[in-house]
Amino acid sequence: MSQPKLRIGKLSDFIPQKQNANLHTERGMSLLESSMSQDGYVSPMTATADGEVIDGSARLEKSATQFANEAIIVEHDGTRPVVMKRIDIPSAEDPRAQRISLSANRIGELNLQWSPVELQGFNTKLNLTPLWTTEELSTKLSESDAVIRIDYSLNDTEEPIRKANEGFSEDERKNLETLAGYKTAIARTRVSRPMQFYEKNNLLSGSVLDYGSGQDIHNYPRFDPAYSPDYAMLCREWDTIACNYVLNVIPLIHNRVELLLALKGILSPSGVLLCAIYGKDDQDTQSSRGYQCGWQPQDWEALFSDFFTVERLKTQEFWGWKLTK
Repeated sequence: MSQPKLRIGKLSDFIPQKQNANLHTERGMSLLESSMSQDGYVSPMTATADGEVIDGSARLEKSATQFANEAIIVEHDGTRPVVMKRIDIPSAEDPRAQRISLSANRIGELNLQWSPVELQGFNTKLNLTPLWTTEELSTKLSESDAVIRIDYSLNDTEEPIRKANEGFSEDERKNLETLAGYKTAIARTRVSRPMQFYEKNNLLSGSVLDYGSGQDIHNYPRFDPAYSPDYAMLCREWDTIACNYVLNVIPLIHNRVELLLALKGILSPSGVLLCAIYGKDDQDTQSSRGYQCGWQPQDWEALFSDFFTVERLKTQEFWGWKLTK
């Protein structure tokens, strides 16, 4: 039994669970955000030693918008319970205590939406029958009407086929600029400038997805085919989607249109798509360092206006737009 350690750390040192069987719900996430705003932080998260949150990804996401980038970290080995004592609430008779008690259970009830895809992934590695009966599990795994199932089964003589949800290989990541575009998914020591701008200007509201996140180090849910290939993220609605430095490394216009339409399709009815464009070049370039589009702001706005209501963001370090349905 090791001695626990208590320290002050950063929320940005932690990331949401990469393979999360809970997709969460719009109503549940909204209620969680309201609870944090009204009653402060309630339930501790659990993370692995490398910083991936395995219980509390939704809390991590909403904490990034509700609190400063500072957290109380308890390092322990799981041999003793951890109790969080709220010294600002004198007793269980306090209205805040009663509201927290009800809210915590109701949020857990509302904010649960099982992902059949992720459950299937867990089912191949774990025995899930202690959690579900065979009949219940069979029902859960058959509930995905919107997901196309692909058979990746191999025989002994075939070359291994890497599944899409395993991400890129190390060699592919090393050559990512050539494969996917100039300055694509560069390593970062701080949150990207577009995400900093969005946070500073309160543009990241509701449920937030960073599409094409690369190696950005924020705490929001993300999708990236190389680094965060969680395709379940593309099977639900989002209130806000950030798409930073992605469109400008797609060479063909019809592929840019397809991406915009795909993101529009997973936006909530009042959702917002935030687009950041790396606009250094004034003409298309293609080299060993990858592709970079040379479109100017008026060209991007002409494309966006075909599908969205367009608002130009007042930015200096990148070209940015707020797009709504």
